[in-house]
Amino acid sequence: MPKLNKDAVKHRLAEANITSTSDLAEQVNVPWGSLKNGLAGRDQLSLTRIYRIAEQLKRPDETVRDVVEEIVAVGEGEPDTPPATPRREPKSPPSRQDSEKTKTAPKRNAAGVAA
Repeated sequence: MPKLNKDAVKHRLAEANITSTSDLAEQVNVPWGSLKNGLAGRDQLSLTRIYRIAEQLKRPDETVRDVVEEIVAVGEGEPDTPPATPRREPKSPPSRQDSEKTKTAPKRNAAGVAA
């Protein structure tokens, strides 16, 4: 599923006298959030939706396919590489305590009195 070329779509919107993307979304029956995210490059739109958008934005003397070729972003198929995460030094294992130095509670008898 391709992404939209935001600048080309905005140019076409101005040519078609469509004042906002919400108006376009309503005309082509695409959720406004999906169209907004598609224009921002965060999401990809299905070809069906792209063709519906192109149908609204085409001039009388051109085909829908010409508009699709213009408004679809080319060469942006590779995703951005994620940022490198800094490596942390491994934590040292907890130190062991000598059993001689370890304090233990006094032993108690059955009545609960310290012996």
